[in-house]
This record gives sequence, C-alpha cells and structure tokens, in this order.
Amino acid sequence: MSEPDPILVVSDLNVSLASGKRMTPILREVSFALRPGEILGIVGESGSGKSLTASAIMGLLEPPVRIVSGAVAFKGRDLAALDEKAVRAIRGNEIAMVFQDPAMSLNPLLRIETQMVESIVAHDRGCSRHAARERARAALETVGVPAAAKRLRAYPHELSGGMRQRVSIAIAMLHSPAVIIADEPTTALDVTIQAQILDEMTQLCRKNGTALIWISHDLSLLSSFADRICVMYAGRVIESGPCGEVIGAPRHPYSRGLILSVPAMARAGKDIEPIPGYPPRVGMVPSGCAFRPRCHRASPACAVQPPLQTVASQQSAACFHPFDDKLQVPA
Repeated sequence: MSEPDPILVVSDLNVSLASGKRMTPILREVSFALRPGEILGIVGESGSGKSLTASAIMGLLEPPVRIVSGAVAFKGRDLAALDEKAVRAIRGNEIAMVFQDPAMSLNPLLRIETQMVESIVAHDRGCSRHAARERARAALETVGVPAAAKRLRAYPHELSGGMRQRVSIAIAMLHSPAVIIADEPTTALDVTIQAQILDEMTQLCRKNGTALIWISHDLSLLSSFADRICVMYAGRVIESGPCGEVIGAPRHPYSRGLILSVPAMARAGKDIEPIPGYPPRVGMVPSGCAFRPRCHRASPACAVQPPLQTVASQQSAACFHPFDDKLQVPA
C-alpha cells in the first residue's frame, strides 16, 4: 500500500535575525515532510534550531526574526502566503502546539473551564456552553486527569506541573488537529510523569491519526516511539530517516556522537564518548560544514557545505564522509 501524501511540507526554510541592514542566518535550508498519523522526532543540542523551526511553522516568529525564503505548506497551502485571519483559523484548530512550559498556553487568571470552553465556542459557534463544558471534561479525562469536573474549576496554579501539562495537551487535542507540535513538553517533569504523558499523547495521536512532531534533546527518548527522526545542528537538518536506521546506523558524525554520548545508548562495555567542543553561537557559525571544528573525520572538502543527500534507501545525511557501518545499541 502506498504512503499517504504529506500533510505538512517544510521546504528550504531559511530564517534570519535582522539587525539594521545585516541579516544573520539562524535556520538554513530546513526541509522535511510529515504524513498523516506519523510521529517525527526532531533532535539536537540547545541552540540547534529545533524550537525556532516549530515557531516558524506556527507563524509565531517575532521581529527581528523572520522567514527570508522557503515555504511551509499545510495541505498544499503555503502558510506564509496566507493573511493573518487565515493563519489564525489554522493555528490551534488544524495545527496545535504543546509548549515545554504550560504557562505559555494557560492563562493564570482564568479557570481551566473558562479557557477550554471559550476555545470550543470560538471554534464551534453552534456549540452551547453546556455542551462545551462536557467536551472539556471529556477531553481532560482522555489525557488522564482525575476528577476532571473538579479540575475544570481550578486555576492553573492550583494544579501540579504534570497536571498542567495534561491540561495543555487536552487543549491542543480539543479540535482534533491534523498536526500537533510538542516542544519538549515533558522535560521539566519527573521520569514517571514524563513516561505517562508520553504514552498517553502518542496513543491519542495513533488512535486519531494525528501527525505529531516531537522536539527533544533526548535521542534515547525519541528512539522509543518516533517513526522518523531529523537531527539538527547549527540551524540545519544534518541527518534524517526512519528511527531504526538513524539510531542503528547513524551516518553523520554528529548523529553518531549524540548516540555514543548518551549512557543509555552507548555500546555495551564501552565508556560514553562525549562530543568534543561546543556548538557554535548564532552569528558565529563557521563556513562549510558547521560541525567541522568538532569532527574527527573532517577534511579540506568540508570547507564547503555538504548538501543533505541520500546515503541509504530512506536515509539522508549532510556529510562528505558519512559512516557506512551499524552501531550495537542496547535495545
């Protein structure tokens, strides 16, 4: 059976920081596609461009940061070409976002019920407030909020961090969006709550056919549930492919370094192998391959930026010296 057409396509996206007449590139030629029901993990160190990519997709970039070229197409429509009213109709309704900090999506001055009911009524003007309240209660129950009717009456500060994040996920799922972008939504939570929320959210997406972009710095976490992975470094996608292939046979030296530097994923009987050096700061990215100063496989050829090119049947890497062997990674 052939794969469905992508629902979201990011093509050669370039984002820059404007300072007077100077434009400092932040995202460079970011490209990927997302199919209905697919879970895509985007991974990289802090400052790699993961969250900025999400903001660009959602139309949440604020001056002086702006898209300078490329396209974000949702269901075949270039979001950058739409007016603000059309974008607002898509944002939150067809594409929703869950932030790392629930405070980004919850108003501290309003009860949970008010926030959820107002959202439902705004998107479905034929829905009564009583019916909207029942939908809100059911949504909270779906994401594992106990005593949902009681929690509706609470203010955000009266809930635990894990509970607030569940509420944020329930709000994101309210309108059955086609795509959800989750920007490190469980990072600040303890491991047990993190696992519960991750399991609930991925199950809901699988059940509803919702495509999910999960942004994380934790490759071992993504390896447990993502269908495909994009690895980002210094504002570029430097490797992408099916999760099993990227984890089991990483082609780019940076991807391999990420795996070998995680204790849970390091090879049996081997010490972890941290990546030497630090990622470049914005505005200080070296020419050519940005990873070149930290890479033990670098050569004079790497003074030119390598394109993201196919290195295996479904795997791409931006490297002139990709690996071609597999890693023995613990299951």
